Amino acid sequence: DSSGRGDVAAAAAAAELLGPAIVSSLPSASAQNVANILWALAKLNVPLQVEGEVMTSLSRRMVDLLPEAEIQHLASAAWAIARLHGGSRQARGPHKEYLCTL
Repeated sequence: DSSGRGDVAAAAAAAELLGPAIVSSLPSASAQNVANILWALAKLNVPLQVEGEVMTSLSRRMVDLLPEAEIQHLASAAWAIARLHGGSRQARGPHKEYLCTL
């Protein structure tokens, strides 16, 4: 529909379906993989719970990968986390740990 509500509903449904797959893939994910996932979720405005399992798991994995991450991965992940936080809310938990470690 032209109001955009269909897009939001589709993104929410995708997030619900993809969440478990994202979380289960993280143990073998590289810094680039994690940054790309975060970037895609933010770019698509996927409505995730900021304190939910998907975001927490992505942030924790990125912290684990900091020593091997390239600057592009770090920048993309930081941008995505900020965007997914709504740009105005203060990051907490693993998100804050990641952003403050940078």
